[in-house]
Amino acid sequence: MLVSILLLAGLDPTVIVGSKLKELDGSNARLGKSKYLVIEADEYKRAFLNYHPDIIVVTNIEAEHLDYYLDFKDVYKAFTAFVRKLPKKGILVTNADLAFSFKKSIANPLWELWENEIVSYEKGPREKIKKALKIPGEHNIKNALAAYAVAKKLDIPDKTIFKALSGFQGAWRRFEIKYDKEIVIIDDYGHHPTEIKATLLGAREKYQGRRLWCIFQPHQIERTKKLFQDFQSSFDSADQVIIAKIFGVAGREKGDMQEEALSKKLAKELKIRKLDAVYLDSFEGIIDYITKKIKKRDVIIVMGAGTINQLTPKLIKKIKP
Repeated sequence: MLVSILLLAGLDPTVIVGSKLKELDGSNARLGKSKYLVIEADEYKRAFLNYHPDIIVVTNIEAEHLDYYLDFKDVYKAFTAFVRKLPKKGILVTNADLAFSFKKSIANPLWELWENEIVSYEKGPREKIKKALKIPGEHNIKNALAAYAVAKKLDIPDKTIFKALSGFQGAWRRFEIKYDKEIVIIDDYGHHPTEIKATLLGAREKYQGRRLWCIFQPHQIERTKKLFQDFQSSFDSADQVIIAKIFGVAGREKGDMQEEALSKKLAKELKIRKLDAVYLDSFEGIIDYITKKIKKRDVIIVMGAGTINQLTPKLIKKIKP
C-alpha cells in the first residue's frame, strides 16, 4: 500500500517486498532513483537487524518462526532490538499497545529525544480509509492506516493517499480472487493462525450470506505443533474446512516427520468445535470431494504457504462450465 502511495506521489522509490504487486508489473522489486527505499523486513533469524531504517512500521508481533525463536518473549526481544536501531529523529509507526510496550521495555536514554515521533496509526481517518479500500478485512484497514501515517510524515497530501489506496488491488496470493462466476475461488498465502482468522473474517464480511469453504495446507510441522491450540480457533468463520497434508519444510523440521497424523488431528479437533471439517491426503482427493459438494454462490479460499496454490488452477478447470 505504501509503495502504491509513493509511486502515485511521484517519489520514485526503490522497493523490495515479499509478494508480487500489480503496481510493480507483477514483480516484487523495483529500482528507483530517489532516496526512498521501502523494504518488507523479515524477522526470521533476526534478518531485520541488518537494516538501519529511518522509519519503522510494526503492525503486530506474533509467536512465529518458532523453529528458530525460543518463544514469544524471544520474538519480542528481537523486535525491541530492531526498534532500537532507529536514529534520534527516527519514526516508529505502530499501534498504541505496542508503543506503550516498547517504551516500557527499551532502556535507552536517547528514547525521550524522539518520543514524540512514535505515531499511533490507529488515530488516522479510519472510516475514510475503510470506504476507500477495495480489499476486505480489518487487518487491511490497519495496514492502510499504517501506510497513511507514513505518507503523512512524508508530506504526501490526502488526495494522493486515498487515490492510491482506492486503486490498490492487493498482493499476489493475498486474498487474490482467481475465479468469480457463480462460484468464487480465492488464493491466499495465509499460514499463521492470526492470518487465517483475519482472512476468513474478511471473506465473511465481503461475502455475507454465502457458504464459505477453506482448503488449508498447514505449513511446516514445527509451526503446526507449537501453534496447534491457536490453529483450532482460526477457522471458526468458515462453514466447510478441508485440511490437507502438512507441507514439510526441508531443513526446518525437527524429529520424526508426522505430516499426516498432525493434519488428521487438526481436522478432528475442528470437528469437536462443531465445524464441518475433513482431512484429505491428496489434491486429487480434495478436488473430487469439493466438486461433488459445492453449490452455486459458494466461496472457496485455497490457503497456505506451501504447494497448495497448485491446486487452484486444477480446481478452476474442474468447475468451469
